[in-house]
Amino acid sequence: SPRLVKDLIESRNWVSRVGAVRLSVAPRVLAVGKANEFVLLLKNPQRLVPLVLVSCERKSGLPKLDALLLSRALAGTAVVYYGESPESDLELTHFLPLSFRSPNGTVRIYAPGVNLEQEWSSGRHRFFTGNDIEEHGEEEIVGQIVRALTRSDGWRGIQSSITSIDDIEARVRERRLAELRSIVTNSDADRQEMLNLAVELNDTLTEENRRWKTDLETESEKRQEAEDNLARRDYDLKQARESVESSKSEARAAHDALSAVRELTTWPDDPVAVAELAVRLGGDRLVFTDSARRSLEKSEFSQCRDASTVLWRCLRALADDLHDLLSQGLSAQQAAGEFKKRSKFDLTWTESKQTNKDRKFAEQRTLLYDGRKVDMTPHVKWDNGTQYLRVHFHVDHPENKGPMIVIGHCGDHLDTYGTRRRK
Repeated sequence: SPRLVKDLIESRNWVSRVGAVRLSVAPRVLAVGKANEFVLLLKNPQRLVPLVLVSCERKSGLPKLDALLLSRALAGTAVVYYGESPESDLELTHFLPLSFRSPNGTVRIYAPGVNLEQEWSSGRHRFFTGNDIEEHGEEEIVGQIVRALTRSDGWRGIQSSITSIDDIEARVRERRLAELRSIVTNSDADRQEMLNLAVELNDTLTEENRRWKTDLETESEKRQEAEDNLARRDYDLKQARESVESSKSEARAAHDALSAVRELTTWPDDPVAVAELAVRLGGDRLVFTDSARRSLEKSEFSQCRDASTVLWRCLRALADDLHDLLSQGLSAQQAAGEFKKRSKFDLTWTESKQTNKDRKFAEQRTLLYDGRKVDMTPHVKWDNGTQYLRVHFHVDHPENKGPMIVIGHCGDHLDTYGTRRRK
């Protein structure tokens, strides 16, 4: 019985020892000044049973788990030590590498065969932090430690005459059952005892199987929860990185825009200079290609009186209004209608069927950008009856960024099926 095991271990008539460790029911205090002795015992190759260290919380100066309760539950299986005070934990820092320590309310199980020179092996010495104890409760943590040390295959290789109270009772039943089986008897009492022992053994195995199944389900749930948490953290980390990159991009754009304004001494009246200023203020929303610049420089539109004003309004509308509409994910028709309301400029996404069928006209509406041949059929248009402005663009979608409007033509009307290019 459990009482018998306790009496055996605490008896004054003999000493219960496994290898270099004397077993006890009561926990042992790790006194200040004894850290070196404790570490020597940890490293002793003759130590064949686990040592469990219950450290003190710095704030309260007390352990977060009842060492006496744990020690009684592990009687014959492990030896429990508890820190006399937080100074005991502090003293251990001089003898243990960081990965082997057990500070501030942590409970740690030191398996036999500790090798402090191999820090990578510290993971086999399981521990429970103060937060673990608060979250799961003292009873649950004690239960996990007892199950780990009395039922894990990792501990069954320890050569010990005493492993756990449950195991002692099971061994007694198994030995008695074997004795009865070896006896040829017709005694009703013997047969009844055999039957009772068999029933008890079956009940014990059934309960053990149920407990193993429950533990397996619990561990599977914990593993799934851990995987889910890891996936969420990866997602959150990705989102945070994207947010940081986006913030950096916006900050650079704001800095460039501010620099462009500060550098102004007079307002530009040349259409090309106006376009460059509008693009700088647009940050990374607008790209004004060399092709767009050439088309603007040689256009008849750039010679008209209102060219700079119209071009400024048009490019600012692209950077602000159209970029905002594209970011909302509106349909092409909705975006064009709303853009007209906001900017007063017409927006067309396509050309006529006849124009699209003509290879010559279609080629005028393509652009080599970033090593790719892209379509720049979409365009914004303005005219006053005699002068015309057409701004053809391609909407690019860089990774981890919003839409970017790449302008490939800015100037006169491109050739179509029904018109010819004005020069």
